[in-house]
Amino acid sequence: MKKIIFLSLVFISLNTYALADEDQKQETSDPPYSAGEIAWDIGIGIASSATGGVAAASGNVPGAIVGIANGAKNFLNAAHKYNENIEYERENNRDDDDNDQE
Repeated sequence: MKKIIFLSLVFISLNTYALADEDQKQETSDPPYSAGEIAWDIGIGIASSATGGVAAASGNVPGAIVGIANGAKNFLNAAHKYNENIEYERENNRDDDDNDQE
């Protein structure tokens, strides 16, 4: 039963990563990624890392490695999205400041 749950979480985390790549947004006044998208990646990272911890506790070394690696990948993906939002905000604020000075 634990293996089925573990494999399900790994499958879900891999598929949500693929879906996030397909759902790129067009340029608008909003940041490129919503807070929900970033929170989703963090949540999947937590679930994957927890699954890796459960696998490690049960002695499943390959499962632990996969779970922790998937968790790290999702945390990194969330960090990249957050960084893109910060860069977008900096560019927009810089443009507004230039307009105010003229």
